[in-house]
Amino acid sequence: MDGFAGRAAFVTGAGSGIGRALSLALARAGCHVVCADIDAASAEVTAASCRPQGVQALALVVDAGDRASLHAAIDAAELWAHGYGGISSFVANAGVLVIGGLEASEADWERGWRVNTMQSVWAAQKMVPSMAARGGGSIVVVASAAGLLTHHGALPYAVTKAAAVAVAKWIAVSHGAEDRIAVSCVCPQAVHTLMTRGADPTRELHAASAMAGQDGVLTADVVAQKVLEGVAQRHFLVLPHPSVNKYLKYATEVPEKWIARMQELQTSWREAYVPASRL
Repeated sequence: MDGFAGRAAFVTGAGSGIGRALSLALARAGCHVVCADIDAASAEVTAASCRPQGVQALALVVDAGDRASLHAAIDAAELWAHGYGGISSFVANAGVLVIGGLEASEADWERGWRVNTMQSVWAAQKMVPSMAARGGGSIVVVASAAGLLTHHGALPYAVTKAAAVAVAKWIAVSHGAEDRIAVSCVCPQAVHTLMTRGADPTRELHAASAMAGQDGVLTADVVAQKVLEGVAQRHFLVLPHPSVNKYLKYATEVPEKWIARMQELQTSWREAYVPASRL
C-alpha cells in the first residue's frame, strides 16, 4: 500500500467498528491518521492503537452530523497534517442505523440524513478545493449495500444510504477528472460492529442486522482491508460482500423479479423477527 505511506488521512466514526479498523489499516500502511469520533475516549483509544505502527495519530471529537463541527475538525486536521502534505484521504465512515418504516419520526429522518448523507457533502465542501489545490486526493464514502438495494425494516437508513451513494457518484463525476479526486463508495452488507453485535432477538436492531447478514457477517478488519485495496486500485464501487454485485445486476436487469423476491423476504423477515405487537 505504498500510496498511503507518509501521507495523512481523516477518518470519521474512528472510535469503533469499521472506522477503527480503517484507521489501524491505514496506520499499518504507513499513513498518519486523524481519528475523529463523537466520543473523545474512543477516538483516543484508536489513535493510541495507531501510533505503535510508527505513524502519528491525532484524536479529534467531531459530530459528523453537524456541518460546523465537521468543518472545524477538518480545519484542525489540515493544520496538523501540514507537514505531511495535508489530508490526502478523507473517509466519511460515521453512520447511524435508523430503524422504522413509514412511521419513522421526523427526528429519525433528520438524524439519518445529516450523518449518513450530508456528512459527505459537508466534507467535500472542504476537502475538494484543498485536495484539488494540492494536485488531487481521495474521498471514501462508506455507504451500505442498503443504499444500492434496500433494507427491510429501515426505510430512513435505506434512503439516506442511497443518497450517500448518489453523493459519491456526483463527486466522482464532477471532480474526478478535473480536480483529480479519486472517489470510492463502500457498500458492505452486515459487518461485526456495534450496530449488529449483542442485540436481543426481539429488538428491531437485531431484525435488521439478521436479514443483512444472510450472506455472512464480515469482520471490520476484513472490510477495512478490502477498502484499502479498492482505493489503491481506484475502484469507485467497493463491495466487501461479492454477492452484492450479483444482486445489483439482478435488480437492474429484471427489477420486477427482484422486487418480487424482496417481497418474499419481507414476509419472512416479519414472521421471523418482528414482534407480534408490531404486525
